[in-house]
Amino acid sequence: MKAELCQLLLLLLLLDQASITRALKCHECIGIGDCLKPTDCNNLTRYCLNTWDTPLGEKTWVIKSCAYSCPPALEEYGTSPATCCRTDLCNSALNISLNGFLLIACLWAGVSAALSSAGLW
Repeated sequence: MKAELCQLLLLLLLLDQASITRALKCHECIGIGDCLKPTDCNNLTRYCLNTWDTPLGEKTWVIKSCAYSCPPALEEYGTSPATCCRTDLCNSALNISLNGFLLIACLWAGVSAALSSAGLW
């Protein structure tokens, strides 16, 4: 039963990732510290982008946006460091998504079942 449920969940995750017509959702905001404002991006958007700047002696300003391209990891974007990602709302401070959690749970269930059937669990 667990294996079938995990297979169904993995299929749903793959279908979600393969959806071409659905627009990416990113946080788009400017704020001190972490800001969150979910936004449906343009259909051509491929990335969620985070940039930040910490002026000497001041708090960190964060800029989150939808982006058409992605600078290489931790490369400066203008005058600020930048990171990007490719899943819905992935540019929040909470980087683990529901999809990631389900994938880890299914992998754990599979390993547990294999160890149990081999008499090692």
